[in-house]
Amino acid sequence: MVVLIAILAVLYGKLQGWYTFTLRAVKRVENVERSPMMAIMSESLGGIVSIRGYGLQPMVSRTHAMRVDGMMRALYNNRAANVTIMAIVAAMGSLIIFTTAVLSVVFVTESGVGAVSPGSNLVTLGLTYSTVLTTVFGFLLILSAEVDASMSAA
Repeated sequence: MVVLIAILAVLYGKLQGWYTFTLRAVKRVENVERSPMMAIMSESLGGIVSIRGYGLQPMVSRTHAMRVDGMMRALYNNRAANVTIMAIVAAMGSLIIFTTAVLSVVFVTESGVGAVSPGSNLVTLGLTYSTVLTTVFGFLLILSAEVDASMSAA
Protein backbone atom coordinates (compact mmCIF):
# COMPACT_ATOMS: atom_id res chain seq x y z
CA MET A 1 0.00 0.00 0.00
CA VAL A 2 2.85 2.37 0.82
CA VAL A 3 4.39 1.60 -2.57
CA LEU A 4 1.12 2.52 -4.29
CA ILE A 5 0.94 5.81 -2.41
CA ALA A 6 4.57 6.58 -3.29
CA ILE A 7 3.92 5.85 -6.98
CA LEU A 8 0.83 8.06 -6.93
CA ALA A 9 2.72 10.86 -5.21
CA VAL A 10 5.42 10.71 -7.89
CA LEU A 11 2.79 10.70 -10.66
CA TYR A 12 0.94 13.66 -9.17
CA GLY A 13 4.27 15.49 -8.72
CA LYS A 14 5.24 14.96 -12.36
CA LEU A 15 1.77 15.98 -13.49
CA GLN A 16 1.91 19.12 -11.37
CA GLY A 17 5.31 20.02 -12.80
CA TRP A 18 4.06 19.61 -16.36
CA TYR A 19 0.86 21.55 -15.70
CA THR A 20 2.66 24.36 -13.85
CA PHE A 21 5.15 24.76 -16.71
CA THR A 22 2.36 24.77 -19.31
CA LEU A 23 0.13 27.13 -17.36
CA ARG A 24 2.99 29.54 -16.73
CA ALA A 25 3.76 29.72 -20.45
CA VAL A 26 0.09 30.18 -21.36
CA LYS A 27 -0.32 32.95 -18.77
CA ARG A 28 2.70 34.75 -20.19
CA VAL A 29 1.24 34.60 -23.69
CA GLU A 30 -2.09 35.80 -22.32
CA ASN A 31 -0.44 38.78 -20.60
CA VAL A 32 1.57 39.63 -23.72
CA GLU A 33 -1.62 39.59 -25.81
CA ARG A 34 -3.62 41.58 -23.26
CA SER A 35 -1.19 44.51 -23.10
CA PRO A 36 -1.65 45.79 -26.70
CA MET A 37 -5.41 45.37 -26.45
CA MET A 38 -5.56 47.47 -23.30
CA ALA A 39 -3.23 50.06 -24.85
CA ILE A 40 -5.37 50.48 -27.98
CA MET A 41 -8.49 50.67 -25.81
CA SER A 42 -6.95 53.36 -23.60
CA GLU A 43 -5.68 55.36 -26.59
CA SER A 44 -9.05 55.10 -28.30
CA LEU A 45 -10.91 56.37 -25.28
CA GLY A 46 -8.40 59.20 -24.79
CA GLY A 47 -8.58 60.33 -28.42
CA ILE A 48 -12.23 59.61 -29.17
CA VAL A 49 -12.83 63.19 -30.33
CA SER A 50 -9.97 63.04 -32.84
CA ILE A 51 -10.99 59.58 -34.07
CA ARG A 52 -14.53 60.76 -34.73
CA GLY A 53 -13.33 64.05 -36.20
CA TYR A 54 -11.14 62.32 -38.79
CA GLY A 55 -13.61 59.48 -39.41
CA LEU A 56 -11.21 56.72 -38.27
CA GLN A 57 -13.77 54.60 -36.40
CA PRO A 58 -13.56 51.64 -38.85
CA MET A 59 -9.76 51.51 -38.60
CA VAL A 60 -9.80 51.68 -34.80
CA SER A 61 -12.54 49.02 -34.68
CA ARG A 62 -10.52 46.66 -36.90
CA THR A 63 -7.38 47.21 -34.82
CA HIS A 64 -9.27 46.56 -31.60
CA ALA A 65 -10.92 43.44 -33.06
CA MET A 66 -7.50 42.04 -34.07
CA ARG A 67 -6.18 42.61 -30.54
CA VAL A 68 -9.22 40.96 -28.98
CA ASP A 69 -8.79 37.95 -31.30
CA GLY A 70 -5.17 37.61 -30.21
CA MET A 71 -6.14 37.68 -26.56
CA MET A 72 -8.94 35.17 -27.11
CA ARG A 73 -6.48 32.71 -28.70
CA ALA A 74 -4.42 32.86 -25.52
CA LEU A 75 -7.55 32.32 -23.41
CA TYR A 76 -8.51 29.30 -25.53
CA ASN A 77 -5.08 27.80 -24.88
CA ASN A 78 -5.58 28.35 -21.16
CA ARG A 79 -8.94 26.60 -21.26
CA ALA A 80 -7.50 23.73 -23.29
CA ALA A 81 -4.76 23.22 -20.70
CA ASN A 82 -7.39 23.21 -17.93
CA VAL A 83 -9.57 20.66 -19.72
CA THR A 84 -6.56 18.44 -20.41
CA ILE A 85 -5.41 18.44 -16.80
CA MET A 86 -8.93 17.79 -15.53
CA ALA A 87 -9.25 14.80 -17.87
CA ILE A 88 -5.91 13.38 -16.73
CA VAL A 89 -6.74 13.92 -13.04
CA ALA A 90 -10.16 12.32 -13.54
CA ALA A 91 -8.58 9.32 -15.27
CA MET A 92 -6.04 8.93 -12.47
CA GLY A 93 -8.82 9.23 -9.88
CA SER A 94 -10.89 6.58 -11.65
CA LEU A 95 -7.87 4.29 -11.76
CA ILE A 96 -7.29 4.77 -8.02
CA ILE A 97 -10.93 4.05 -7.18
CA PHE A 98 -10.98 1.02 -9.48
CA THR A 99 -7.78 -0.32 -7.92
CA THR A 100 -9.22 0.21 -4.43
CA ALA A 101 -12.39 -1.63 -5.39
CA VAL A 102 -10.55 -4.55 -6.97
CA LEU A 103 -8.16 -4.90 -4.02
CA SER A 104 -11.12 -4.72 -1.64
CA VAL A 105 -12.92 -7.52 -3.44
CA VAL A 106 -9.78 -9.64 -3.54
CA PHE A 107 -8.82 -9.22 0.12
CA VAL A 108 -12.19 -9.15 1.90
CA THR A 109 -13.34 -12.50 3.20
CA GLU A 110 -17.00 -13.39 2.96
CA SER A 111 -18.81 -14.45 6.14
CA GLY A 112 -21.69 -15.98 4.28
CA VAL A 113 -24.54 -15.12 1.98
CA GLY A 114 -26.24 -11.88 3.05
CA ALA A 115 -24.04 -11.45 6.12
CA VAL A 116 -22.03 -8.33 6.73
CA SER A 117 -18.38 -9.12 7.21
CA PRO A 118 -16.10 -6.84 9.24
CA GLY A 119 -14.15 -6.21 6.04
CA SER A 120 -17.15 -4.68 4.27
CA ASN A 121 -16.94 -1.63 6.52
CA LEU A 122 -13.30 -1.23 5.57
CA VAL A 123 -14.19 -1.56 1.90
CA THR A 124 -16.74 1.22 2.23
CA LEU A 125 -14.26 3.37 4.13
CA GLY A 126 -11.54 2.70 1.56
CA LEU A 127 -13.76 3.59 -1.38
CA THR A 128 -14.98 6.74 0.33
CA TYR A 129 -11.47 7.87 1.21
CA SER A 130 -10.14 7.08 -2.26
CA THR A 131 -12.88 9.20 -3.83
CA VAL A 132 -12.30 12.12 -1.49
CA LEU A 133 -8.51 11.95 -1.76
CA THR A 134 -8.49 11.93 -5.55
CA THR A 135 -10.74 14.99 -5.57
CA VAL A 136 -8.60 16.80 -3.03
CA PHE A 137 -5.35 15.95 -4.82
CA GLY A 138 -6.80 17.13 -8.13
CA PHE A 139 -7.88 20.47 -6.66
CA LEU A 140 -4.55 20.92 -4.87
CA LEU A 141 -2.68 20.21 -8.08
CA ILE A 142 -4.68 22.77 -10.05
CA LEU A 143 -4.73 25.44 -7.35
CA SER A 144 -1.02 25.20 -6.62
CA ALA A 145 -0.24 25.48 -10.34
CA GLU A 146 -2.59 28.48 -10.66
CA VAL A 147 -0.92 30.25 -7.73
CA ASP A 148 2.55 29.54 -9.10
CA ALA A 149 1.61 30.72 -12.59
CA SER A 150 -0.05 33.87 -11.27
CA MET A 151 3.00 34.78 -9.22
CA SER A 152 5.63 34.08 -11.85
CA ALA A 153 3.93 34.98 -15.14
CA ALA A 154 2.60 38.41 -14.22
